[in-house]
Amino acid sequence: MIHLSLCGYNTHNANYDVIDRPNGSGDYLFLYFIAPMKVTLNHHTTLTKPNACILYSPNARQYYGNVEIFYNSFLHFEVDEEYLSQFHIPTNTIFYPKHYTAINQYIQQILNQSITKDPLYELAIHSLLTELLITVSRDINVPHHKGVTSENILDVMKSVRIKILTNYSKNWTLPEMADLANLSVSRFHYYYKYYFYTSPKADLLETRLNQVQFLLTDQTISIKEAARLTGFEDMPHFTRLFRSKTGMTPTEYRLEFLGTDGFHKT
Repeated sequence: MIHLSLCGYNTHNANYDVIDRPNGSGDYLFLYFIAPMKVTLNHHTTLTKPNACILYSPNARQYYGNVEIFYNSFLHFEVDEEYLSQFHIPTNTIFYPKHYTAINQYIQQILNQSITKDPLYELAIHSLLTELLITVSRDINVPHHKGVTSENILDVMKSVRIKILTNYSKNWTLPEMADLANLSVSRFHYYYKYYFYTSPKADLLETRLNQVQFLLTDQTISIKEAARLTGFEDMPHFTRLFRSKTGMTPTEYRLEFLGTDGFHKT
């Protein structure tokens, strides 16, 4: 669970102000710099561009100040290190997320929750902060490949996935899938698992099995036709896959759902 300590949205400090915490703040500090800032890390001072971010670890020195206008949003929070590590966000490092507007909107929503304290507000804050960390992680941890930029690869992969899974009855091959993304088979497979946490073949199979389960609830469609409509041509192979997923054969599943009299169980 992420516990919020303090939050600020689009805050202004005095011009030319400097924050200096030699021993950190004792909790994690996420900063979104709306205006350019001077940040000192490891005795090296950097002038950031607008929309820079940094995640300070609890005991790291925090030294930053504005160039002219002090304008930022921030989150002080406590979280288990193991939970935070899954996002692979570097600490005490300046980075520039692509979706900085969305990140600042999350901070605004978190602030609103902390003020109104509606029922389950702590859970809402945890969820919003998790969404923020996911957004940051996806923005800054995009793998690079020649001919593919971090600006478009996720959009390309989402588009390809939609095309594959909405045409699940097609006998897709990996080269055909990869061609849709203009990638080699190995790179396509890598990106697919990176973004969707499953392989293309496993994702397609899961979709087909979910769809055929739905079709089997319609007694006007034969089992063989339901299998064909979802891309299964080999009936023995289909039966083995179906049993592996549901623990029943297609016939047993249909009888379980409809009942022995052919009517849907209520």
